[in-house]
Amino acid sequence: MTNLSKAKATNVTEINSATGSNVYDEIARLNFTQELKISLFSYFTLNEKVKVNAESVLAICENDEDKFTYLNDILNSIKNFDLLEKSRSIENELVNEMIKCKCVECTTSVMDVEASPEVDLKKFAQKLNLEQLEPDDPLKNENIKKFYEFAGPDFNWPSTISIDERREIYNHITSPSPKFLEGQGREIAMNLLAYRRLIES
Repeated sequence: MTNLSKAKATNVTEINSATGSNVYDEIARLNFTQELKISLFSYFTLNEKVKVNAESVLAICENDEDKFTYLNDILNSIKNFDLLEKSRSIENELVNEMIKCKCVECTTSVMDVEASPEVDLKKFAQKLNLEQLEPDDPLKNENIKKFYEFAGPDFNWPSTISIDERREIYNHITSPSPKFLEGQGREIAMNLLAYRRLIES
């Protein structure tokens, strides 16, 4: 049994235990299941995270309402906590999965989001002081765009992160080591950011 299968089995058992209780606090139960599902998401490979595959991701959900709630939790974790990539493509995948789950009426808030305006890469680079991270060469628009697609428009560096750590994260996104498998650089960058945010929380 893979780690993902074990995680699913554990989560299903714990969720069933919580939902099957005769006497329980509804808010506490909802918070409990939400935490379990979001923690389960961390077991997925990068490709599974990006694709948000209905078959594997939604296997623990018993009905359409539960599926929608889970997908929304993932979307919010992407938007609010920078745990995953914040690209428009992921939001579109989530909408597609919601539609597959016959949750079209529930997707309004996501589908009504206007298309992102033209990105001002220069302003984005200035806000994050990216020039510090490439001291020997002028910043390339291509690299700024790669980092923008990874971080999203609302990204800010954790307040205690050093320049060296910023440079490491930036390099993992813009010029990952050829020794890495595809997507590994991004995965490392996300883990470094998540670790730093955890320390600050």
